[in-house]
Amino acid sequence: MDTIKIENLLCPTKHGLPDNEELRKAITGRENNKLKGSYVEKILSQGLNKAGHKILSKHVKRSSTLGKVDLVVMPKGCNKKGEEKFIESKSGTGLRAFIKAGGSSIHWDYELCEFHFMAIHFNSMDDDPIVCIVPWQWLHGLLSNKKAEGLGSSVSYHDVKRWEDNWELYDISKDRTEQNNLINE
Repeated sequence: MDTIKIENLLCPTKHGLPDNEELRKAITGRENNKLKGSYVEKILSQGLNKAGHKILSKHVKRSSTLGKVDLVVMPKGCNKKGEEKFIESKSGTGLRAFIKAGGSSIHWDYELCEFHFMAIHFNSMDDDPIVCIVPWQWLHGLLSNKKAEGLGSSVSYHDVKRWEDNWELYDISKDRTEQNNLINE
């Protein structure tokens, strides 16, 4: 059995985790969930900053009826209240990600009005995870259809690959012509 030296775990260097991909993957349980969340949120923040957007805040409670959202972003070129975008982050170990909220054994669906985009990190503990920043309205519809067909609450990379590296926060669901073309493919 392989062992991990404690000093390797105590010297995190890559987004708050060990710099070595194998060491990151070796962390298990609740600590893994917490660290994985921090890891993907930092990757998301850095990517959005590089694209010219401004991170306004993190882990924001939107109202008494809505839950927390991971990031609030002012898209580049915008500067007024009401133009900010709310982004939730999810991660998958492989090329699938479970899209529900909650912890332990209790999970619930996100409401349509809770945020604008969901950033899904596939292969989330890899050195270069695949990041798809998907318009939440579109993804919510996809999940509703999957549930109606008895397919559960997860998405695959194949489902959302058209939004890979969508750092510009393009919302294809607003463009009906493009959306119809994609549906008919």
